[in-house]
Amino acid sequence: QFEKILKEKWNEATDFGLFKYSLKNLKSKVTVGRKQFVLQLNEKRFSERRIPYTYNSCIVPFDDKEFNFNKVLPGEILFEFKCASKDITVSKCGETDVVLINNSPLEKFHVLLIPAITQCTNQKITKELIEMCLNFILLCPSKGWRIGFNSLCGFASVNHQHAHAWKLKLPLFIESAPVLHVKDDFYILNDSSNHAIAFQLDGDNVTKLIRHVCDCAIYLQNNEIPHNLFITRGSHFNFPLRSTIRIFIWLRKKFVASAQSKGFNVACAELAGHIPVYGKM
Repeated sequence: QFEKILKEKWNEATDFGLFKYSLKNLKSKVTVGRKQFVLQLNEKRFSERRIPYTYNSCIVPFDDKEFNFNKVLPGEILFEFKCASKDITVSKCGETDVVLINNSPLEKFHVLLIPAITQCTNQKITKELIEMCLNFILLCPSKGWRIGFNSLCGFASVNHQHAHAWKLKLPLFIESAPVLHVKDDFYILNDSSNHAIAFQLDGDNVTKLIRHVCDCAIYLQNNEIPHNLFITRGSHFNFPLRSTIRIFIWLRKKFVASAQSKGFNVACAELAGHIPVYGKM
């Protein structure tokens, strides 16, 4: 039901003209080879999207003078996540987690996940954000849902806590890419050109997975190391025939130019193999 409602609300936003461009003629191509990158010609995402801000640090205090998601049009809010469990604290129940459209979409059903929107948290990974991301993907049972996060200096364009979620039906190499076990629940995506820290949902212990991801993110944030995160359904690291949730975190060199650079901007989607192309060759 959740996924059905999400799609209906997103299509209604399309009918109301809330997006900056249409995705009807979005062209896709899968590269030949082992990794099979998904290339999509999406010229207007570059030309029509909001001009991003430039940041010099991975952690910057929230500034209400800049654009933030409390300033979007009411119609861009698809719905709110509400507390339904008595086990959740009263303070958590008083917060409003929202799902917004991304009005410059990467793919169909591209939305933004924003925990406690009115608390005006700056762009960083927290327990609340990862919890919302995992709840979202677990509520969407069909394959193809992707969730991504970009830190400041790692191609985030807005300093208001958020993650991206979108549906890409074409498979990505990262769904089944082999990993190297390091210790306990820690793995590494051991690809020659694409190293990342890797975690998975093993069984139903979501709490432990959130803790591992947050511990990693806090270290990176405290040490001014930009990073990108990607969540997808895929094969279990140890039992390939079993499906699970995979999470990857890439460590990056600091990028301080505008995220609107005309070069090849490598953020969470590109690292995972979903590559928007902004011009014809």
